[in-house]
Amino acid sequence: MVSNGNYILTGGDDGKFLKISFDGEVEEIADYGSRWVDTVAVYKNDKVCSSGNKVYVWHEGQKKEKYLNTQVQ
Repeated sequence: MVSNGNYILTGGDDGKFLKISFDGEVEEIADYGSRWVDTVAVYKNDKVCSSGNKVYVWHEGQKKEKYLNTQVQ
């Protein structure tokens, strides 16, 4: 769980990456099914999570995540 002061980001073993407002409003950002959301991060309004061995980034205003290839070659 992480916060940027405007909202909280969380993820877990249900595969859901969620944005929660301080008013309690829950927005599902992504659902990775049976893959756990391992790590979440936020910088200003950019959101990041990892699921399995993949890292996903949402830049402010972006609806679709950008996949970062993190595998060592």
